[in-house]
Amino acid sequence: MKRTRLYIILFIALVVVGWFVWWATTRKVERHFDSTITLSYREKRPYGAYVAYQELPTLFHGAPVVLSKRTDSYLQDLDDSDRNQLMFVLSPQFYPNVYEWNRLISWVQQGNYLVVSSSLFGQEAMDELHIQLSSTNMEYYFQENATQGDDSLRLNLAGPFKDTTTYFYPGRRFDRAITNLDSSFTDILGTNDFHYADMIHIRAGKGAVMVQTAPLAFSNYFLLYKNNIHYFEAFWSVLPAHVDKIIWNEYYLYKYDENTDNFTGALGKLLADPHLGPAFLVLIILFAIYVLLGLKRRQRIIPEIPAKTNESVDFVKTIGRLYYGKADHLNLAIKMVQHFQEFTRNHYQVKLELGDEASVLRLSHRSGVPESVVRDIATHVRYVYDAPELSVEQLEELYGLLEKFYNIAS
Repeated sequence: MKRTRLYIILFIALVVVGWFVWWATTRKVERHFDSTITLSYREKRPYGAYVAYQELPTLFHGAPVVLSKRTDSYLQDLDDSDRNQLMFVLSPQFYPNVYEWNRLISWVQQGNYLVVSSSLFGQEAMDELHIQLSSTNMEYYFQENATQGDDSLRLNLAGPFKDTTTYFYPGRRFDRAITNLDSSFTDILGTNDFHYADMIHIRAGKGAVMVQTAPLAFSNYFLLYKNNIHYFEAFWSVLPAHVDKIIWNEYYLYKYDENTDNFTGALGKLLADPHLGPAFLVLIILFAIYVLLGLKRRQRIIPEIPAKTNESVDFVKTIGRLYYGKADHLNLAIKMVQHFQEFTRNHYQVKLELGDEASVLRLSHRSGVPESVVRDIATHVRYVYDAPELSVEQLEELYGLLEKFYNIAS
């Protein structure tokens, strides 16, 4: 009955899996443009940053790239001895607290470079940079498949660049304009289609900070559209051609903020996928069935094996009861005496000789048994060997003396 139930469950599971495979292979899949903004270095989606991540080291003579962990602050990647290093923060949001900003700007002043491409800046960061950004409906940009008029991005290079090309792509804008800045230490390197600054260079000690407010300009879609890769190359040409290390920072990309609740983790994106989501759920169901079936005990309880008994002791007891039952007390006493003499010879190297006072003293000294007890045993041993027969009382007295010796002997 139990085995039949198991087969029924397995049959149902196979039917479910077979139906899902048939449904997945026969249904018509409508292709759609994935407008989810991830900006992750490993994402090959239109709004991922895989291309930028792969191309960035080639612009700095193959400098090694270090990835910051999502769950920890970028501070773990900074050191007071760092020089000529580059940190790139590509994220929709950049909200450092006071401690993080002070630590970061101190690191820049040592002779390092910070590049931030984001549209949402914390007030502390804007105050320190002496900039103000235009206001806009940022909630719109976090909606998938959103359309709002001419939702396309146009960027221009300015300042030292001689390039007058307008870099364009028909994708999402997700940018903001820098409406106010301090020109005494800030250089404008790029503008948007309304000629407002959207890329600036700020000198800080021996290093520099670059701010760009259109992070989707580093997305796969933008960089692979026509000749937009030239914008990417020109952007980085402002910095020295050689840096010792590039820190690709994704801390703020995954840092929680109430304005970016739509940026879900890897599991949320997996479940939201129209192809992988159902497959993952089926896998979870099958795993649950496997675990439930595995809870059943596969064999009966192994009985407890009793400990082995000392058969030699049982044999001695059996022989003793045999002699005692036949009332052969003398023969039993002789066997007890022989065992006692064998015990003293093996443990104390003493043979208790009949009439030998020295052996009595030697055995008492080595065993720790009082001399009077040893002497009584010697007397009874002599009597056992000389007597024609032995009574029950005499046998019990001999047995009591020997047990007393065994209990006291050390």
